[in-house]
Amino acid sequence: MLETRSAVIAVTHDLNVARVLIQCDAGRRDLAVDVLQTLAAHSVPADLVARSGPQEDEFRMGFTIRRSDVEIISEPLRRTANSFHGHVRVDDQVAKISLVGVGLLNRPEYTAQMLGALRDAGIDTSWITTSQLRSSVIVALDRALEAVQALHDTFALAHTGRPKEELWLR
Repeated sequence: MLETRSAVIAVTHDLNVARVLIQCDAGRRDLAVDVLQTLAAHSVPADLVARSGPQEDEFRMGFTIRRSDVEIISEPLRRTANSFHGHVRVDDQVAKISLVGVGLLNRPEYTAQMLGALRDAGIDTSWITTSQLRSSVIVALDRALEAVQALHDTFALAHTGRPKEELWLR
């Protein structure tokens, strides 16, 4: 019975998101430790973290943080990047949309279905991550609520009966 049921049980969204990209000409030096220590020193958690590999000439690291932390962490991150002739780009006009369920990592068809639904709705996605419990993408902030609705429709998820605006803006 479990195999016939959808692994997706909910769609969530986070509107308090900023995407950060750090690029440095650091040679083969891995600045991930420096960046993460900077975040830790300011109690700023990071999500959707990815970085360049050791064989690349340029260091690149991207992650999301809370939009409300951008003011706190921008200058410390810039100092870290500048010390290696780098720069920091922050995009605070994004949101994180997630499918929530069970076994999503082992069932990539759900992530593919999510991406297809968003593509069909004309919503661009970036920075995908998947775990057993969550599959998340970044979308433009002004398309976030439309993305949530598209995924609710695609995965036939029931609403609680409250007005959509109340659900989305909590």
